[in-house]
Amino acid sequence: MESLIYKTAIMGLAFFSILVLLILAGAPVAQSNAGQVVSSVGVEANPFVIVYDQSNGLIYVANYGVGTISAINPSINAVIANITVGKWPGIILYDPSNGYLYVTNGSTIGLGPHTVSVIDTSTDSVVAHVSVGLYPLAIAYDPLNGYIYVADYGSHTVSVIDPLNNSVISSIPVGKWPMDITYDPLNGYMYVADYGSAAVSVIGSSTNAVIANVTVGAYPGNILYDPSNGLIYVANAGSGSISVINSSTNAVIASIADSMKPVHIFYDPSNGHLYVINHNSSIISVIDPSTDSIMAGIAVGRDPVDVIYDPSNGYLYVTDYGSNMVSVIDPSINAVIANITVGANPGDLVYDPLNGYIYVADYGSSTVSVIATQSNAAKPPITSTTTSPTSTTPIPTTAPISKAQSPTSSPASTETIEFAPLSIALIAVIAVIIVILIAIIIIIIMLRK
Repeated sequence: MESLIYKTAIMGLAFFSILVLLILAGAPVAQSNAGQVVSSVGVEANPFVIVYDQSNGLIYVANYGVGTISAINPSINAVIANITVGKWPGIILYDPSNGYLYVTNGSTIGLGPHTVSVIDTSTDSVVAHVSVGLYPLAIAYDPLNGYIYVADYGSHTVSVIDPLNNSVISSIPVGKWPMDITYDPLNGYMYVADYGSAAVSVIGSSTNAVIANVTVGAYPGNILYDPSNGLIYVANAGSGSISVINSSTNAVIASIADSMKPVHIFYDPSNGHLYVINHNSSIISVIDPSTDSIMAGIAVGRDPVDVIYDPSNGYLYVTDYGSNMVSVIDPSINAVIANITVGANPGDLVYDPLNGYIYVADYGSSTVSVIATQSNAAKPPITSTTTSPTSTTPIPTTAPISKAQSPTSSPASTETIEFAPLSIALIAVIAVIIVILIAIIIIIIMLRK
């Protein structure tokens, strides 16, 4: 009987030892691969949208409700300029033809100025304010004709800007409440998600006129071109579905059910899958475009807003507005491998191809968190916390709705457990101690026989 007890104890101790070693050795690997915050850059209030300018290598941040764009120099991770634009800057578009930035100024809560500010990034100054329709929300560049198309949410139009003279050359009537716009490089058409019409307006760039109206689900708020198959995907938050449009016929060929109110679609170039952010949900839906079906659901933090792909490590980074975190997804297993704590209410994020860092706009803390991933871990971390002058502009009641909005209430938070990395030497010491304990038990058993 005693022998059986001792043998059971040995087996239990051995099992426990293996389990501990797996946890200690395995967990830190995923965590260290994902990255860590190496800097927090202070900007003016309410940063929500952030872009990388490939012409000068700077990072530009729209300070919503303040009326400025902060320019960050990634080599020192500090703000080097604050550019005054309209009061409610939303989306920032880079024009490769002239190197200018085009910033939409407007809000769906009835606030102006309903313009597009044009920034010359060589001087970081505004060279024009272009008057467009009411509440411009989305903006896209047409490489065929060089024009810029602006979705005017409040006036149900799309304004066409000629960058040569920065003036509106056409105002195209579309459906009700156009919220998003995308360019199809295969046919040269612009596709506009008409949020209030349950439709997509198709604009022919040669005529600057609507050539088709495609009926989709209720409240289409986001639209994406898939370069792997040439199809158009539309997120319908109201009907809980994603419409798939064949641009050669401008007809819906599939409707993918997603009951969690899809609001933002992202394409992963590494596997060709689509990752869908859902409103008031902590689940990311994963779509396989080869079958046009949901193949997985990934639990992230509360109120995910945006997602980007890091080509240096192949991971996806998701901002969790309600959890003050960035969830890191490994697309090869479609699972979260780490959660990185950033500033309050992270919204937009962008990858810098020059230094390999990820820049996160922290809406609630008026900062930009800088994440260093595995590819740049050898570089000396930059820890500048230079801040911009404090703004006295009141905080707006809403954030730009071109991204997934954060709901007024969020589900209860779930605790995130993270393991601190242990050295190989420490793990080896623990293993030796466990082996000695097992040997002692064996000796005791032999002596009692």
